[in-house]
Amino acid sequence: MDDQPKEGGEGDKKIVHTYALVKHSDMSDELKNEAIEIITTACEKYAQNYELAAKIVKEAMDKNLAHSGIVV
Repeated sequence: MDDQPKEGGEGDKKIVHTYALVKHSDMSDELKNEAIEIITTACEKYAQNYELAAKIVKEAMDKNLAHSGIVV
């Protein structure tokens, strides 16, 4: 009945967030929600390859939000 975390076990768990966190944005709510949706979809679809996810995000943002000058 040891409640202490074991070495290499429970104490070293990785924290995974399941929601989008926007620290600062000067976009309108509509554009911000569209950007969050694009990023979330790409990260879920290409969870094992973040470089490909980043490429997909850039292409989608260039296509859909090019007028805003997006930096992520």
